[in-house]
Amino acid sequence: MFITFLGNPRDGKDNRGSVTIGGVTFPLNRLVEVADSALFAKLRGNQHFQVDDASPEVSDPIVDPKADLIAFAEAHEIKIDRRWSVDKIKAVIEAAKDED
Repeated sequence: MFITFLGNPRDGKDNRGSVTIGGVTFPLNRLVEVADSALFAKLRGNQHFQVDDASPEVSDPIVDPKADLIAFAEAHEIKIDRRWSVDKIKAVIEAAKDED
C-alpha cells in the first residue's frame, strides 16, 4: 500500500517539504510505502494524500532539491533558514564554500 503526500491543495503558501503522521514521514510528492493498515485507512480519505493500493511498477524517486540543500547545509553547519528559496540557500552554501 502506497501513499503520496500532495500538500495542502487549499493553501498555495503551504511550503512544507514533508509531514510525519503515525511515525511515518511523507516527503512532498514522493511515494511512501505504508505497512500500517490503520494509518493507510486514515489517510485514504484525506485530500492531502493520494492513495495507490498496488505496488508501483517504476520507482523513480522525485528529487527535492530544497531538502537536499537543507541537508547539505545542516551537515556542514552552514546557517540557513528553511523558509528561504532554493536560490537563496544555494547562494549561502556557495558563499560558505568560498570562505573555506
